[in-house]
Amino acid sequence: MAELEGADLGNASQSSRVLASVDWFGPINFSTMDAEAQALGFTINTNAATSPESKYLGAAVPSVPDLVAKANPASYITSDDAAFFIQAGSVDRNIPYTQSANFHAALVAAKGADQASYELLAGAGHGTSEFSTTANLDKVIAFFDKTLK
Repeated sequence: MAELEGADLGNASQSSRVLASVDWFGPINFSTMDAEAQALGFTINTNAATSPESKYLGAAVPSVPDLVAKANPASYITSDDAAFFIQAGSVDRNIPYTQSANFHAALVAAKGADQASYELLAGAGHGTSEFSTTANLDKVIAFFDKTLK
């Protein structure tokens, strides 16, 4: 999208098109995070004006639905997007893992199952050591090797 390009940042002659993406426990839809957390049995307060998401948007999440949609990567999914490898932790209490699962489902719907994979890491929290094990990093490298060949 032209409005997101930022061509004045120094490399206008280089494409900014992403070729492969690894998403570890990313927030996707700010407007549903609180309800998703509650459904999973914990509480967060994304809707508060003091939440990181509200601070990022410059206003409380519920008061700026257009900005929430603009910040949501699912708003930009197209069939020609990069391949995705998504992982989330089953006990993440910062970002509900359903954010990742729902994003994966949207990617599969637009791109097909061979272009988006999702893995829920049992017992992993938000950025905990399960993500940086040799075995897990090998999965990430294998994804990049396969996708960027």
